[in-house]
Amino acid sequence: MRNIFALTVVWLLLALPGGAVPVVGSADFAIANSPPAVPDKENPPAIVPPDGICLIHEKGAGPKVTRNDTGAQLVLGERLTTKFGAANIHSTANDNSRFHVDLTGAGPFPQAQLPGSMALIIAGRCFMIYSRSDPRQDGKLNLGSVIHGEQAMRVVAKVLKAEPQLRKHPGHKFAVTFEPDKTSYRPGEPITLTMKIKNVGDQTVCFHDGGRQRGPRDNQFGFTAFRSGGFGKAVLDTGDPTNFGGIGTNRVLKPGEVFSKTVRLDSWFKFKEADTYQVRASYRLEFHEPGGKTYCVIWEDFATAECSVRIDAVK
Repeated sequence: MRNIFALTVVWLLLALPGGAVPVVGSADFAIANSPPAVPDKENPPAIVPPDGICLIHEKGAGPKVTRNDTGAQLVLGERLTTKFGAANIHSTANDNSRFHVDLTGAGPFPQAQLPGSMALIIAGRCFMIYSRSDPRQDGKLNLGSVIHGEQAMRVVAKVLKAEPQLRKHPGHKFAVTFEPDKTSYRPGEPITLTMKIKNVGDQTVCFHDGGRQRGPRDNQFGFTAFRSGGFGKAVLDTGDPTNFGGIGTNRVLKPGEVFSKTVRLDSWFKFKEADTYQVRASYRLEFHEPGGKTYCVIWEDFATAECSVRIDAVK
């Protein structure tokens, strides 16, 4: 029996590839005795910079970061602070694809006058700072930035410990009309339209009125006009589209209520020739939560309608 056992063992060993002898822990032995890895100089490992507010340069030597909004490669400069202050994040697009970040009391910063461009660096992502206040006595600043993409926003919100304010449809249902103050006009005569927005839904809504009327015309309105009852050529907009802001307020419209407002159409067009013009009118709406304490847009829309303006020939 001993001889048979010995022969069996020898046969098993010879059956291994090349007559190799199994060694316990051979894998560990191979790793321990393998040559050290050679660093890849062509593709060095990516370095994720620490979170903070940093200077950013368009050119030069240094680690690269990618802008969140354009995808451009920038050079990471000096980190100025790791203290972001109090953060507020709110959506600026109905589909929640773009967000604005307000940082209150960020810093303090090491210098009163900050040169160059700055950016938020969070989880290796670069978010350019587009607005900043004058430095306070304690060296802190209020800053504004923009985030593109909901996934990126979630990462930033987690680091800044901010609850993002997303947009949502307010459930509005409107019946909209624009009516001229006369049935016909002489060429070059002033034309006043009355807009009426009736809440025909079952939800109380709140929207902003004003803020675009300090210039030559109220650019919360928008118009296009076409000759021959809408089948002819477009009429040239001869007005000034510049918006200088102005006083505004929130309007609350309960179910069944009507909001009315007048506007001078001749601030957009000079109807000098006899014709029937089809006018497509719109009024920009920025919705807010009724009774909301913060100025935050929850939805953007337009109240739209069409009307006809007739210009008679001079007799």
